[in-house]
Amino acid sequence: MATPISTARPYTPEEDEVIRNRWRVSSVADIARRLGRHPQSVASRAGTLGLSSRCDAPEVAQSRIIAATARFEAQLLAAMARHGLKPYPGRTRQAVAA
Repeated sequence: MATPISTARPYTPEEDEVIRNRWRVSSVADIARRLGRHPQSVASRAGTLGLSSRCDAPEVAQSRIIAATARFEAQLLAAMARHGLKPYPGRTRQAVAA
């Protein structure tokens, strides 16, 4: 069976530099949009360039955790309201946060 011919365009040195510079501060999707490439391709290229996995990027991980927490809280409060439950019975939201 013949080996399929790759239609992917090679990465340029400029694109490699964008990946290196943005890896710790941007999401893979954001970098992919900037370069006009598929996110999986960007992640693969980052590995080829020797960049560490995304879990080592604390700024990116922290922003994702904050966003996920906010989504969870909104879903929980909506579910409680549907069932007639008060989110913080007898306490203000500020008192709970303190």
